[in-house]
Amino acid sequence: MDDMCLSKYKKRKMNITLATEEVEILYKVSTKTQKTKQRNENIDGTIIMNRTEPEIISGTLNAGTSQVTTSCSTLEFTSTLTTREEKVMQEQEISCVIGPDSPGTLNNSLSPVNECFVAYQDLDEEYVDSDYEDCALHEVQPHIYLPILCVAFYLRHHLTKSALHDHLRILSIGTDSIVKKLTSQHNLMSQYSNLKNEVSKIFVCPFKKCPAVLTLQKNKNIPQENQPCGHKFRASNTPCYVLRMPIEKQIRYFIEHYGVSHENWDPNFRGGVQSGGCYRELTDQGLIDDKTITVMWNTDGANPHKISKKAFWPFMAVINEAKYKLQRAFIILLSLYYGHKKPPMHPFMDWIMSEWARLEREGIFFKDVKYKVRVVIISTDTVARPLVRNTTQFNGEYGCDFCLHPGQRVGKGRGTVRVYPEITACPFKMRSMKQNLHDFEIVKETRKPVHGILGSTPLADLPGFDFIKAFVPEYMHSCCQGVFKQIIQLLTDSKYAKKSWSIRRKIGIANLRLSNVKPCYEITRVMGVLDDISNWKASMFKSFALFFYTILEDLLPVEYFQHFVKLSYGMFILLQERISIEEIKKVGFLFIDFVKEMERLYGIEHIGINVHFLTHLSQSVLDWGCLWATSTFIPEWFNGELGTYFNGTQSVADQMAQNFLINHVVKDEAQKLLAEHSLPPAVSTMLIDLLHLPSIRNIRQGLITNDDEVELLGSSITRKVLIEEEVALLNLFINPKFISFRDSQIDQGTFYSRFKSKKLGSIFATSSYTKSPKRTNYFALMSDGNVIKIENLIHFKSETGPPRLFILGYVLGLQSKTFYLPKPIGEINFSVIPGMTTKFVGKGTTYVAYDTLDVRAKCVVSLESNLAETYIITALPNHFETDKMIN
Repeated sequence: MDDMCLSKYKKRKMNITLATEEVEILYKVSTKTQKTKQRNENIDGTIIMNRTEPEIISGTLNAGTSQVTTSCSTLEFTSTLTTREEKVMQEQEISCVIGPDSPGTLNNSLSPVNECFVAYQDLDEEYVDSDYEDCALHEVQPHIYLPILCVAFYLRHHLTKSALHDHLRILSIGTDSIVKKLTSQHNLMSQYSNLKNEVSKIFVCPFKKCPAVLTLQKNKNIPQENQPCGHKFRASNTPCYVLRMPIEKQIRYFIEHYGVSHENWDPNFRGGVQSGGCYRELTDQGLIDDKTITVMWNTDGANPHKISKKAFWPFMAVINEAKYKLQRAFIILLSLYYGHKKPPMHPFMDWIMSEWARLEREGIFFKDVKYKVRVVIISTDTVARPLVRNTTQFNGEYGCDFCLHPGQRVGKGRGTVRVYPEITACPFKMRSMKQNLHDFEIVKETRKPVHGILGSTPLADLPGFDFIKAFVPEYMHSCCQGVFKQIIQLLTDSKYAKKSWSIRRKIGIANLRLSNVKPCYEITRVMGVLDDISNWKASMFKSFALFFYTILEDLLPVEYFQHFVKLSYGMFILLQERISIEEIKKVGFLFIDFVKEMERLYGIEHIGINVHFLTHLSQSVLDWGCLWATSTFIPEWFNGELGTYFNGTQSVADQMAQNFLINHVVKDEAQKLLAEHSLPPAVSTMLIDLLHLPSIRNIRQGLITNDDEVELLGSSITRKVLIEEEVALLNLFINPKFISFRDSQIDQGTFYSRFKSKKLGSIFATSSYTKSPKRTNYFALMSDGNVIKIENLIHFKSETGPPRLFILGYVLGLQSKTFYLPKPIGEINFSVIPGMTTKFVGKGTTYVAYDTLDVRAKCVVSLESNLAETYIITALPNHFETDKMIN
């Protein structure tokens, strides 16, 4: 009970006799139950006294041997604990109804441990009973939240059962607790054992080219020896199986906790999936409304162990109507395949199609409201896409999933390779559902592939689903691990050392420049050397192509560098949070020109399928939104998470599935706990961090300011405002929106070194902040298009309004700005986009001031020369898809 709540009561002394010792207790006492330190020790008792007619005195007392006598003014009781554990496990409630100078009626009962309070209320008309109840209602004891914390800790840090058991033993020693759930890992986890009943398993024939589903023995979940497919299953065979997950339950959970949120987009711009042209068409047709959940499907294989022939293939769904961070935190797992061969298409997908078709037909009811579900996008890599579509691989004829380009085979080294050169005279038609159905009829008759189609696909079982438009050329694999990696290899690989484009002899210079780069917090991976890019991750190739490619400017021949500028500029456009249709179409022409130039500069043998996919990226953005909205960065992250949900080598996929479901149940328990109880801040923060709970409760570490959009971080200093700082602030206060600051005395201010923008999710620091010397977080793109170097942050109070945080810094590029812009192609001129890669020369000599809400984006620096006042800077194209999404 806090002080404000206690102030409702009048303080009055009461005599309470405990055992043989009489003590005098003031009304105000701790809200927490007194803890005993030794066995057989008498404890303090606390009571609540409410003045009624007749007078009622009620209280809670830890269980033991108690004797109670009452009078009008004194309540005497004795309680002796026989063991320390009894105090934790139970308590005794005592209520006495007494009249003037008369003995009381005593009622005893046992209940779970709760808090004890002391309060006395005189006949005070100002007392409001509900206020007291609000103060005490949500108090909770550690034994309520400790089990959830332990399970969350177990999941977050991927503990073995043995490690969890030892963790619980340490907890028991440290807290003297014998709460049954915390006595062993079995007692803690047994409450989730029933979740395995929600997962069904089917076995697939382990022979490589046999897709048959195995028949099980009667009343056993083990395949019988003789199978209908003609193969024999033996216990020594490595099992291949599919786990079918509870799909409807997962979607219902999302609706219950997060609801469905639809956004309105300007039809002339593209951003998230809901801005796409195809999404709008489905909305206009009435197939999507404000009670519809649409998803993006993905599947991809991953190895559970570094040296293993086995792989797991999750089939998952990402919810398009969720915010980006929530998409990452909440992924629907439809099924999970595990085995030593690629998943057979029909056993893997048929059940998903039938279950999803049922959900689309019947919907999901929650609180008497019907919610519709619909799959609209399938985003997979180039290897998994043909498995789902039942078409030829990318290295086969008609291997493009988006157009009817047949490709051609050309020599490369000692062998041949299929390439997809760009043909201007007669461009190839795009694939369509009508063409696909026509070709499939021919396949059934002739039993020969037509335009790469091998046969039927389970996707055709979803009524009204355009699975041709649904596929997208996601950029993580095709660009980051495709084109970007390919070009860097061409420039740096020793086998091309004699080529005109090679920088092999200058690679030491490039490595030195790259090692001097100081990325911002959002780029967590430090760039590696160019000699060995085999260990680079997709995000590293992305960072190089968007931000750090300028280190090659004077190392590459001009035409090769300009060619790379086209690629970087086009990707920067398509990764924007919001971009106009006009700019998207320009990028379409730019990438067609890029592919043609690549054939001329590097040779036709390097125009593989990933280079060809560049010509389809713009149309994908027009259909389904910007590239970040349909990328596989989130599914790839989820694959990594699943890979940590098991220990050892036995029942790998079963462990993954059960721990995934436990994670959902624990999240549900944690959210209810956060909603219903006022937990200690440390407990709330830890639950949110361990379970990645987004937007559950706004737990903050620093002071909040600027319309609740900025969080101040770290310590502050108060000092006199310098003249140049005062001038900058006065110039800013001319703006009408800062009218309340005009008459303020600008003599002293509170200065900070860091702040976090709630809108961007980014942390900014001043140039003098020294605790992260290998990071640069002090360049920002402002709303007026200027890029500034942040020197100081001042928290300043106006005469009539709340205080605000202002940025003081220098504007870059006063002498010149050089934009890394592609040259015009015919009559097409490319626009300068705010935040695009720019070389700034010169820096302002006087401070300028900005409101922190005027920050548009954080900037990444590839060159910072303070001596020459030269900077090469690129803004983050969006604040969603960063290496580390800051919570």
